[in-house]
Parts: sequence; C-alpha cells; structure tokens
Amino acid sequence: MKFFHFALIIISLGMAACSSNQEDKDASFRKTLNNNWIEIKRCNLKGGLFSTYGERYKADWLMFIDENGYATVKTPKDYYRNIFVRPDSIMKWDKYKYRIIKIKTDTLVLEYIPNRGDSINKPHHLMFVSEKTFKKTDKETLAGLLTLTKNDTLFLKKLSDSCKRSPNYFFSAEKQPIARSLDGFTKIDTAVSDDGRMEFKITEYNADVKNQHLYSGKFIVRENGQIGSFDVGLMAWGGEEILPATYKYIKHFVENKIKFEPGTTLGARINTYVYFTFTRTPDLP
Repeated sequence: MKFFHFALIIISLGMAACSSNQEDKDASFRKTLNNNWIEIKRCNLKGGLFSTYGERYKADWLMFIDENGYATVKTPKDYYRNIFVRPDSIMKWDKYKYRIIKIKTDTLVLEYIPNRGDSINKPHHLMFVSEKTFKKTDKETLAGLLTLTKNDTLFLKKLSDSCKRSPNYFFSAEKQPIARSLDGFTKIDTAVSDDGRMEFKITEYNADVKNQHLYSGKFIVRENGQIGSFDVGLMAWGGEEILPATYKYIKHFVENKIKFEPGTTLGARINTYVYFTFTRTPDLP
C-alpha cells in the first residue's frame, strides 16, 4: 500500500514537471514570435507560383505578433487583427490556414495549407525576417531574394501559353492591360474587382440620352489589343434592358473609342479577361 502511494507521488511530480516544461516551451515560443516581421520571399513547394491565377508571387506582407501570441497581418489589400497563433503553430483567419514551420530569433517561415477542394491555391512558403534584420540587410541581397527563380519563370511561361490556347482561362497578367480614351468625351477609370480581375469603368459623356444609363459586362483583351468574347448584361440598373441595339452600340463604342494595350507576362503578350461598367450620361465631362 505504501508502495502504491509512493508511486502516485512520483507520477504526480512527473506530471507537474511535464506541465511546467510545456508552459516554459509555450512561453519561449511566444517570446520568439513577439516581433515585427517583414516578408522577403514567397515560393511554391513544387516550383512556380502559389496560385493558378498567377497574379501574386511577390513578398509583400507585414506581420506583428504580440507577447500574448496574437498576430496582425497587413497585406496590400487587407488588414487582419487578433489572429491567435495556436500552440501547435497553426494560424487561421477567414478561409485561410497557415502553419509556422520555422521560427528563430530573426527568421519565420509560414506554410499555406489549402482547404479541401481548393483547386486554385497551392501549398507555398512565406519567409519573414525581423524588422531589425530587414533594415540591416543590404539592397542587393533583398533584390536577389525577390528575383524569380527558374521554376517561377517556367511556371509563368506555362500559364502564358495556356492563355494563348484558351482565352477563357482565368489568368491575371503580370502586367495588366491598359485602356486609353481616344476622345475627350470618354473617361476610363481602372479598378480591381473582388476576385482579382481588372475592371474598366467607362463613362460616355455628352451622350444622346435624357437620363444616365449604366451597364456592366466583360470581354477579353487579346494579344493584339483587340477585344473578344464581348458580353453585356452581367448587371443592369433601374430596369435597363439589354436590347440587341444596346449591345451593338456598347460593343461598337468600346471597340472604336478606346485603345487597349494587352497584358504581358515575362514580356510576352497574353489574353486577359476583364470586367467593365459602361455609363452613358448627358452631362459634360
């Protein structure tokens, strides 16, 4: 019986020691994470870009992790706060999931984990260095890290070739297409839609209408600067009808009042799908 009590005491002490060791590890982990991190390199595990869209391969994230293990991530388009870094190194927000696979005093590497059924995003690594290290690193070294690898280049070329064979292939160019007005009564603003595609906001001033009319659609800017697969009627406001004459007018206007420069990837022209809105107004510019 005494032996049994003695064994229980030994087990209890062992469990307390394990618990203390785990707490020490967690505290050390949080202390190492606590820093301002700057992304300097992004790469696909199998070579190439991290997305079949191909529009983002540049290292452009900023991340701060506080002493309690909560991260703030700033991307070019979004700002995410209060992301808890779990003890198992997992970070999750919205539909995104990352795992910390390397952490040192001045280096941190995240691995993106695609959701089941995600055919767009590929597993990829994001390498960060501390802000202090970043400031001490010379410009030539940073430029070298940002340079595309041979695998990146081959992957881009493959995507570019896919665009030439199949214009419907959803691919955002490395350099997006440009639209320029050919007269003083046409104004064009450029934006990026929620899914990352280019959007041209076209306004026809001094139009032969009594009230303002607004339409939307999409088309392909081809390699030669011409447009194809033209479609109007994704959205109509105020009960607008897309009559055959309306469709014909808008298509003729876009083809003849605007000059397009195609998107390029690695210097090669490619076909790029774009959205557009078309506003007709009797007002003067």
